[in-house]
Amino acid sequence: MNKKCILAAAAFSLAAAVSTVNAQTVTTNLGDLVLGFYASSGTGASSSLEVDLGSITNYVDSSGNPLGGSTMFQVTNLSATDLTAVYGSTWNTRSDLSWGIIGTVGRTGTGPLGEPVATLWATNAETTAGTQSNAWLVSSSSGQKSVSSKLESVITANFSAGGLNGAAATANSAFSAVIDNSLSNSYKNEDTSVAGTSFGYFNPSIDNFTNFGSSTWIVSDLYELRSSTSNPKPEAVYVGSFGLNAEGQLYFASSASAFATAVPEPATYAAIIGALSLGLVVIRRRRQAAAA
Repeated sequence: MNKKCILAAAAFSLAAAVSTVNAQTVTTNLGDLVLGFYASSGTGASSSLEVDLGSITNYVDSSGNPLGGSTMFQVTNLSATDLTAVYGSTWNTRSDLSWGIIGTVGRTGTGPLGEPVATLWATNAETTAGTQSNAWLVSSSSGQKSVSSKLESVITANFSAGGLNGAAATANSAFSAVIDNSLSNSYKNEDTSVAGTSFGYFNPSIDNFTNFGSSTWIVSDLYELRSSTSNPKPEAVYVGSFGLNAEGQLYFASSASAFATAVPEPATYAAIIGALSLGLVVIRRRRQAAAA
């Protein structure tokens, strides 16, 4: 086979691989957490970037309780490239771009760890990174069932109606899709359906923003709200915190305080490594001089 044929075959294989990736669809389930971004104006205002963060079982222990300890890890389902593609290169300085995380087990059945009907998960924005926000207060079990239907529509409704399930995945993440905000079940449409609240239930809104300024992290705390027949107004239980950095990386930590410590920028890491390398060179030369 000559060189031209080899190059043509390689190009065809690469195109087929790209086509396969782009043909993927997002699969969601009740009990999954979904991250939603939307802009109130400007670039990307017509679309919600929605990301399936996987089952709640990834973020709690086998009994459904917070992981505890000092657990912290990156949630790679979110691609920073998607943020730039949808909302522009200045997405991390915008004060009109918001995000939040939701989840529900639905109005029937139980969750993946036996959570009762209408159990919800929702984030509350931290005012100061590293300082835990206040827990949501549950108004009533009936209210939870009502809002659960809205969360369900975002998470599991068919993509043709604006739901995430079955929507075309982005080229950068098999867990992310760009949803038209004009569709009834898009994240933005449901989140802003009642003025001043999120999903007609959470007051104030669950939304956080992406204008970092001098901040290293923008943090939202995840709470679990379970319906209860014995106590109609149980307080939400803290699950953990999600921190977004200006590079578009999302992290989960079992404690809000994990985000109180600034993380060095890449340039800082390079300077540290350079200083350590220089120090090793100096020590080696001194040892060589002493041996001579």
